[in-house]
Amino acid sequence: MNFRQRRIIFLFVSLLWTFSVQQMVFGQKPKPITLDEIISKLTLNSQNEKSADENNRQPIEEISERKVNFSLDEQGEKSLKKAGASDLLITAIYLNSTNKIEEQKVLYQSFVDNYSGSLQQRKIALEAAKEFVRKYSDDKESEKIIEYFKTYIGVVSTPIDPEICCDHPPRNPLYFEFDKAFRSEKWSKVFEIGEKILIKEPEFIDITLTLASVGFDITVSKSNRSYLNETLYYAEKSVELLNNKVSSEHYGVYRYQYKTKEFPDGKGNALGYMNYIIGYIKYFYLDQKNAGIGYFRKALQFESRANRLIRDLDVFPKTQK
Repeated sequence: MNFRQRRIIFLFVSLLWTFSVQQMVFGQKPKPITLDEIISKLTLNSQNEKSADENNRQPIEEISERKVNFSLDEQGEKSLKKAGASDLLITAIYLNSTNKIEEQKVLYQSFVDNYSGSLQQRKIALEAAKEFVRKYSDDKESEKIIEYFKTYIGVVSTPIDPEICCDHPPRNPLYFEFDKAFRSEKWSKVFEIGEKILIKEPEFIDITLTLASVGFDITVSKSNRSYLNETLYYAEKSVELLNNKVSSEHYGVYRYQYKTKEFPDGKGNALGYMNYIIGYIKYFYLDQKNAGIGYFRKALQFESRANRLIRDLDVFPKTQK
């Protein structure tokens, strides 16, 4: 080894040592941010004239950098939202919790221990799956588990039995045919039977919401336009019925129930999402961009799970945001 080679190695080792010392001295991990700190920052930020997104940006950046050391419960979410927290900030808390892995293990184990047991145990398993999906739906590391849980939730959720979930005359054989077709994922049959039900009960909002939602998922998720026209029709029909004060206990069935723990105003959630579906189809599939934006704006008037989806699309003209 010549002098030049030894000098290069010496400089490289020196740099590594210097970097290591800097990491030890300056690179100590900051303490995790607390719930009270986040609420205080949001409250302080809300006193300025900036937008809600800007007020949330700094706390989100701190959460990503410092992590959090608390488990966010329903009361904590309410306190955060009252202080002005966005859905994005709350998601950031779930994804950056130092307790995340342990919490996921507990929920998963609760599901495994109960999903094949008694009726009461299966209810516990269902709640564990729902809680996992609610908290970690944006966690890329848990995609496969979440996909499985979503499928499980859809299969075991309330069937379309009016004695259980719907305010309609009981024992209509078509309800059970619809249920069977849905569970078998025979979508052409689902639309066929759904149409028959609506001929007899044209204001059955649970059916119109479900058909619009199924069709939209097939259109977007599976890149299949077979039900594009039906999807648009049933979404528009749902909006019409809801605006005419047609109500429901659950606003949809199966995994397409719009009255949920997160969105207790099922009507508002349904109206927001149906307007989102209409806007999406018009904007991206029918090349009616202005009309699509109009429906997106209507959707944002409601407290709905569509709100975050619409903002992520970034379709609004910059000067009109």
